[in-house]
Amino acid sequence: MEQETRHDSLKEPSSPSSSRAYAKKPRKAEKHRPAPKKTPPKKITASYLHNSGLYYLQRFAAGKEHFKTVMMRKVKRSCQEHKDQDFNICKKMVDDLADR
Repeated sequence: MEQETRHDSLKEPSSPSSSRAYAKKPRKAEKHRPAPKKTPPKKITASYLHNSGLYYLQRFAAGKEHFKTVMMRKVKRSCQEHKDQDFNICKKMVDDLADR
């Protein structure tokens, strides 16, 4: 008989109100916010590339090839947005900047 009472104390509670576990509160309805508009990339000029390159190198140590890769990413984004820019001219500006 004594064994039965020990096992009775290990049983799970029969009703959820008597359990010690707390029920999660339902979340409030989340408001949908529209994504912020991204600003278009700036047009590429020699001074813009120079300043952005200096800023990048102040924050990160980079070799010449990696620096050119990062700057070319910037050029590609800008040339996709601004159709009047010539990609080859911008590429030459990046090469000249990396050679300095």
